Amino acid sequence: ANDDSGDDNRIEVTNDASFYPSGDLSAEAWIYLPDPSNAEWGCYMMDGAWFSYQMFIDNDGSGNYVAKFQWSDDSETITPMAMGTTDLQANRYYHVAGVRRGTNVEVYVNGHLEDTQGGATGTTNPAASPFVIGATWSGGGVRTCWG
Repeated sequence: ANDDSGDDNRIEVTNDASFYPSGDLSAEAWIYLPDPSNAEWGCYMMDGAWFSYQMFIDNDGSGNYVAKFQWSDDSETITPMAMGTTDLQANRYYHVAGVRRGTNVEVYVNGHLEDTQGGATGTTNPAASPFVIGATWSGGGVRTCWG
């Protein structure tokens, strides 16, 4: 792993075929959010402008900050987004997980399934970029979180 961002807020892991399996996959992390309203925490695999999968924290449109998981197939078709229901609070640890199981994408918070969305077909979009933890992808570039 390396962090060449200069701000120690993200980790980039050298690309490896094991990061984009042909079948089911899961991505999980323990997170601590000092301020969820300013949290753009995420982990993802990218292929140019297309992601393979991404798990991140974002506003749900109602003012709550929730875990989200999305997956993209090898034809760059994006599945519906699985969106958690737990309103993530400041200064607490959470275990979040995104899962692709068959044709479904799921999001879990603290071991509880919070959403399932169908439509995940094909194989994972292969990525040429590193696996990134602690940043999100925004409009064609990496956006470092809490930076």
